[in-house]
Amino acid sequence: MHLLIVVSVAEAQVVAVSQEVNMQKNMDYDILGQYGDMILMAEISDTGVEIQSFDGNLFTRWKKSLKFDSKKIFINDVVPGDTSFSVVFTEIGDDFIGLKISRYDSKADVIDTKLIKAYEKERILPRFKITPSEDKKWIAIHQMLVESQLEVLFISRDNSVLVADHLYDVSQFDFRRNFKTIFLSNEAELFIILDNTMNVTRHTNQLITVIRSDINSTIPHVIDKQIIQYALSNIIYIYDNVNRQVVATGLYSETVRSESLGAFRLSIPHNARKAGEPSFVAYTDQLLTDFLTSSGKRNKDDVIPNLQVQDALLRMDGGVVLIAEKRKEYERSLYQGRRDFYSMRFAIDYYYEDLILIAINPDGSNHWQKMLQKKQYSFDDDALYSSFFIFKNPSSVRLLYNDEIRNENTVSEYIITGGGKHERRSLLATNRQDLKLQIRNALQVSESEVIIPSIKRNKLKLVKVDYLST
Repeated sequence: MHLLIVVSVAEAQVVAVSQEVNMQKNMDYDILGQYGDMILMAEISDTGVEIQSFDGNLFTRWKKSLKFDSKKIFINDVVPGDTSFSVVFTEIGDDFIGLKISRYDSKADVIDTKLIKAYEKERILPRFKITPSEDKKWIAIHQMLVESQLEVLFISRDNSVLVADHLYDVSQFDFRRNFKTIFLSNEAELFIILDNTMNVTRHTNQLITVIRSDINSTIPHVIDKQIIQYALSNIIYIYDNVNRQVVATGLYSETVRSESLGAFRLSIPHNARKAGEPSFVAYTDQLLTDFLTSSGKRNKDDVIPNLQVQDALLRMDGGVVLIAEKRKEYERSLYQGRRDFYSMRFAIDYYYEDLILIAINPDGSNHWQKMLQKKQYSFDDDALYSSFFIFKNPSSVRLLYNDEIRNENTVSEYIITGGGKHERRSLLATNRQDLKLQIRNALQVSESEVIIPSIKRNKLKLVKVDYLST
């Protein structure tokens, strides 16, 4: 049954719910986005892809199994684009392995298939990783060939053409241990991020490394930044395409990483020859009072424990807003007597609670700091229904979250302006709707629409929230 619910709040919105999809084992489900007036979802296995199409009210319109020109394949990834999507897959021939890309239009009809590169057949199938640019015009496909060599293929999305094939010597780095992420900018610049902050015992040995290259560079430029002032933790790396810089932000402490003193920010321009100095922003007295008194008694040391950085928002001026969440996990025994001693089972309690937002100006100074109250508890579910989703539009940011982790639930949101003002509202109720929303896995498909997956008893539904006036 298809449901269409109109929710009456201060700002009107329409909520549409799709029919349920039976989830299969060994399948990944990925919402690709909006293509024209259709929402496309991919069901991905190791050897095939099915595309399901939903209209604006989330009625199912069609479902197709994608056709490939090879019989024996391995699916690496499905990469969304603006008007088309690409499937990166490996063809397994009798005496070779071919890396291929097939492009499909919004009706899931094949546009073209290109052989990107052929490899000699080996005993182990290559496992390629895919990094798209933010504007979806470039793809970097990369893999470690041996311990000391990283292969990176630069692909133009317009025609699936291999523009550059580079092999980087990374033998001087403890690459597998310290690798964090790879960015591909809208200008096809590659940034490889390494850091050892969680692998050293003394914070004076902390090192952040940025390896920069592009389609014309076979020898990358390396920037090392040693940070000795404080112990860093929970570092998030982002590439800022507007200001063309790598941004690192996270928490800092004296020595104990679980008890933070504030947030830091480090920016490295795309063409920098060396890194500048990080900025450290201590928690304000008001934030400490709000956060620590809400969870008990304020401590003497002005530190905040149990924070996990979940995300960071880039500002147009080059600043950043860090978002951290209070998280605790407790493992406990379900042992209930002598008879169960040898079959003792353990369970995990998940507590995802208050949020902290810290806005840092481009010059590293404090702009504003806020605490947003939230309390979520769940049991033995990997916290899949906890935490939040960030919905962005030009006027504000919305943080959507489940009030409680249960079947009958209310979804709330915090609306936050660029100046730090915020408002909390109830968004929708799931009473008698047979929904269990995985909000943190939502996808924003336009300036006014977000698609939220609901997964309950291996049944998947899509829920669309459409803000009618934003």
